[in-house]
Amino acid sequence: MKKTTIVLLIVLLGAALFVWSGAYNIAATDKHWAVTNELLEILRERSIEVRAKDIVVPENLEDSTLIASGAGNYEEMCSSCHLAPGVENTEIYEGLYPQPPVFNGSVHDAHDEKDNFWVIKNGIKLTGMPAWGASHTDDDIWALVAFINQLDEMSADEYLEITAGGEGHDDSPADEDEHEDASADEDLHQEIPADEEEHQETTPGSET
Repeated sequence: MKKTTIVLLIVLLGAALFVWSGAYNIAATDKHWAVTNELLEILRERSIEVRAKDIVVPENLEDSTLIASGAGNYEEMCSSCHLAPGVENTEIYEGLYPQPPVFNGSVHDAHDEKDNFWVIKNGIKLTGMPAWGASHTDDDIWALVAFINQLDEMSADEYLEITAGGEGHDDSPADEDEHEDASADEDLHQEIPADEEEHQETTPGSET
């Protein structure tokens, strides 16, 4: 027991020294070993599957309206990293490591719809994949899942047509109108003292 404890302490000390030394190259240009890639892929896939297994998939993912509603968001939020029909490369895609999955043209193995929903909503650490659930509703995310389902068979012309008609997401803050109203109130408030001064100047001194 004592020997095991000593060995564990030595291993922990060695690991701490390795981390502190800066010897590990964190650059995205320094690729993982093949075995590291394999372990990370297993870790990622199992983590997603375990957490997504109880998600209930809507029955309307084939609905054309839902698919169309996800098109604009995919173009604005996803296409720079995950590419699209007719978009074979981007600067962002080229620079990311690990490179994001490409959903069109059978480049990437199809994921379960529950897995796609979970990933889009929660993101993935240290990959560049954001957690879109922080700024979008579940309905928005299911619309993206529905659209992604169609990408494998979609032509470049079909992609351009459907994304041109998509509404996309609203970049403006939710409280923008309230802010504008508050600014207008503030301007009005600032004008009041000037009116009061004018009133004081025109008021007769013998008002009593």
